[in-house]
Amino acid sequence: MPITLFRGVTAKGCIWLWSDKEKEFSNKEVALLSSIGNQIATAVAWVKMYEERRQVWKERFKIQ
Repeated sequence: MPITLFRGVTAKGCIWLWSDKEKEFSNKEVALLSSIGNQIATAVAWVKMYEERRQVWKERFKIQ
């Protein structure tokens, strides 16, 4: 089952969930997994932004 990672309205990636046993996910489970996926996408975006800012600070203030 694919869970798309959204940041706002933009898809940032996808996580695949699978099992050896066939199971249909309930609507609540899909909503929960989608919410977790969106939180992951937000965390990745924050890390990317932090790293970009960190690089600017390093260049501007000659920090190692």
